[in-house]
Amino acid sequence: QGFISPQMIKGLLGEGHPSFSTNLQQDALEYFQHLLTKIQRSDKARNEAALDVTKHFRFDLETRIQCNESKQVRYTSNESNALSLQIPVESATNHAAVAEYEAKVADGSVDSSAPPVRLHIPFESLLENFLAPDVIDGFKSSATGKTGTATRTVRFKTFPNFLMVHLCRYILAENWTAKKLDADIPMPEKISLESLRGSGLQPGETELPNSDEPSNEPVADEAIVSQLTVMGFSENACARAALAVQNSSADAAMNWLLEHSMDPDINDPLPSSKPSGDGEVNQESLAMLLSMGLDPSHAAKGLRETGGDIERAVEWCFSHEQSSDEPMSEANAAPELPSGPADYELCAIISHIGSNMSSGHYVCHIKKNGKWALFNDRKVCESTRPPFTMGYLYLYARTNQS
Repeated sequence: QGFISPQMIKGLLGEGHPSFSTNLQQDALEYFQHLLTKIQRSDKARNEAALDVTKHFRFDLETRIQCNESKQVRYTSNESNALSLQIPVESATNHAAVAEYEAKVADGSVDSSAPPVRLHIPFESLLENFLAPDVIDGFKSSATGKTGTATRTVRFKTFPNFLMVHLCRYILAENWTAKKLDADIPMPEKISLESLRGSGLQPGETELPNSDEPSNEPVADEAIVSQLTVMGFSENACARAALAVQNSSADAAMNWLLEHSMDPDINDPLPSSKPSGDGEVNQESLAMLLSMGLDPSHAAKGLRETGGDIERAVEWCFSHEQSSDEPMSEANAAPELPSGPADYELCAIISHIGSNMSSGHYVCHIKKNGKWALFNDRKVCESTRPPFTMGYLYLYARTNQS
């Protein structure tokens, strides 16, 4: 005894979820994010949101957009719980060796006893790709009133105590199907990410004027939506993808679309962001939301915004911050996100065994007391060769908590 069965945990956390309650292969990042959401909702239901442990994994990203004609800027921030890094295949250092190996595989002359030759991509190139500015076409400038281009960069506004790094290993193949990128990416055991820290509005910078009244509603990035719609996806699906990845990039939104293309509501219109008035709400529906620990005014607003649909109202309430005109109990007030130095040490790796995203098996390596252990369902053993180069998710812990 002395342990909890992984199957028991899976059944408990997946109860009532359309994907995680099944035995089908699911994405480990989405499960991690589902777990954090589950904890947050449980804490709210017990009026213990102020004690929320998920704050240690959450952080704010700062997006800077500069109008390329007026040179004026806009800074926005959004919360995230994972740093998703695109993998620049063109940065591989051994393209010739991989091409030679693939040619031998094709003609059957490869030595079956020899290890496969994979692309070797330096981790530094992933960070450089993240830091690189992104040009936005079709940008409507509130300074000039014209449509032109803008430059977007993303940086960290806060750094969490524990940082989950997600390598986007699922890419779009030439035949428009999703495939797993089998590449060696050596991840450092110790890392400093100070170069990714944002600095906010700087002296000499001029802010872009607000063209509309401020709103707390999330809005899909039009540039990302337009890039995806030309590939044949519906506008609603593209908007959902952009919002799901916090408007981070078109590549990230594409990966999300590939993973969610079979969702029954993928092409449904997004819930209206327009206020629906102060009409009456169904008291039975409201009571169900209150039983989950939601504040009455926020729950009522969620029901109004979603036309009384309980499931959509729950999602709305947990994806929208409570506005200042909605009273919130002190016990359920959201805790301030921690921040501090950006120096981290690797403490866990989740890797996927299998050739594609719809099948295979996940295992986890955890470092404890200076040694690595492999967790494979119920089996646990010491690991002398953790998959530093082949992981999917890497969990880093801050080394300096001061």
